[in-house]
Amino acid sequence: MKSELVIPRELVQRLSWSDDQMIDFRLYGSGKLLLIPTEPKQRPVKLAFETFAATVLRVLAQHPQGLTWSRIRELGELGQATPNPVWVYRMEKECGLERSRDKTLQVLWRLNQHAR
Repeated sequence: MKSELVIPRELVQRLSWSDDQMIDFRLYGSGKLLLIPTEPKQRPVKLAFETFAATVLRVLAQHPQGLTWSRIRELGELGQATPNPVWVYRMEKECGLERSRDKTLQVLWRLNQHAR
């Protein structure tokens, strides 16, 4: 169940709160409610496929021997721990991405000869 507490606009302005500010609360045994303003939550910027693909292609073009995802993520400064599998399959079809296992069974990402 979710309930809303309406705070008069004059009080919000007087307290210098913003409209999008989150408010935590604590209830004390004597029936008093303490409102605690918190910083608005920053939503991470979602990465678009085009940006992801361009970054991966740029990094792989500089390393024709191939790289692991971890190394691509590090060099390309990508924030996602694992790549979006739909985007990976799309890159294989559209961008010439190839993935294969090396002797140590690590998956290496490479660009095929036609994509370079």
